[in-house]
Amino acid sequence: MILTTGRDAPNAAVVHHKVPHKGDEQLFWDISNLEAVSKEWHDSEGQREDRSCIRS
Repeated sequence: MILTTGRDAPNAAVVHHKVPHKGDEQLFWDISNLEAVSKEWHDSEGQREDRSCIRS
């Protein structure tokens, strides 16, 4: 899998939901909705994306 920054993260311990699941269990567990990312990216950019989707 590729990080948004363009760096490979095949052994990433963190996954990001491409489409926010908003509590939908089917979307939460949908493998095609997941991408491997670094913890650093997830804790910064990923969370910023999630928060912006919640407000919409």
